[in-house]
Amino acid sequence: IIFQISAKKTPQEAKAWVDEVLERVFEAAEGVGERGWIKPDAFLENVYSMIIFQISAKKTPQEAKAWVDEVLERAEKANLDMPLFFTAVLFHLRESSYQWRKFAVKEFVEKALACMSKDPDTVPKFMLETLVLAVENKDEEISEIILNTERFNLISVLTEFCRMLVENEELRSKFRAIRIDEEALSVLSSAAAMDDYVWKEWLKHFRI
Repeated sequence: IIFQISAKKTPQEAKAWVDEVLERVFEAAEGVGERGWIKPDAFLENVYSMIIFQISAKKTPQEAKAWVDEVLERAEKANLDMPLFFTAVLFHLRESSYQWRKFAVKEFVEKALACMSKDPDTVPKFMLETLVLAVENKDEEISEIILNTERFNLISVLTEFCRMLVENEELRSKFRAIRIDEEALSVLSSAAAMDDYVWKEWLKHFRI
């Protein structure tokens, strides 16, 4: 019910419906948790992440932004484990057959990193998976993700991403099919140069 409402209505139009359904869902989750079947927080994490997955599949980034903001606000108010929540969202997006570029990439990544600052160990894996997901779905906004990663001083993540590109021909082929701006490519080249092996292989495949 929530997914159908989320896809067809604006946050304002659907708010009463979503509030009602989520209240019932959370009550059910609490009951399930009391019986030891599942933790209510984990249940709600999954519900919220699936909402984001559904709306991102059916709307443009601009249309989805209001919904994303609404859901993230609800997740924070529910005191969810935000790093786990964002990872759940990423998992659902990766499992989908929809194009990643339909999601509000910039807003999502920045919000995710801000929340994950409380648990910095979760950040590198999250950003690496985000980069790979963007390539796999031929996301034209990958330059924005690359530059965001640099802005958060995650050079080691970009170096590892470069390693994956030089070692994985299929991933490299998809990467080549995406329009990358010069600034983002320069950032990746600098990251590749941080590792002798990666840099040597990088020069074989990419024009500097």
